[in-house]
Amino acid sequence: MRCVYKCKLNLKSNVNLTRKLYRHFDLLIFSFFFPQENWIGGWVKNGREFTGFDGIRERLETHFELLESRELPLLSRETERTFHWSVSHATVWRRR
Repeated sequence: MRCVYKCKLNLKSNVNLTRKLYRHFDLLIFSFFFPQENWIGGWVKNGREFTGFDGIRERLETHFELLESRELPLLSRETERTFHWSVSHATVWRRR
């Protein structure tokens, strides 16, 4: 299984963790290098927003069980007086 952009999977392990920030800048860069038809989410499907997580879940749930989905806060220090606050979407999966 090929996973795109900072999705860390170890398919030989029983438990796997994925983490994604969903930043707008990443989407701009991603759209420049990868055609939209290759995206796993980020469009409207049947009148509903189909997210990157929806695409990951759709591909993984045949072989993995979703154990937990959580928002993880992150505070990064950029300079002495500048900080960057973000929240990452983390998921934990177990091989079936």
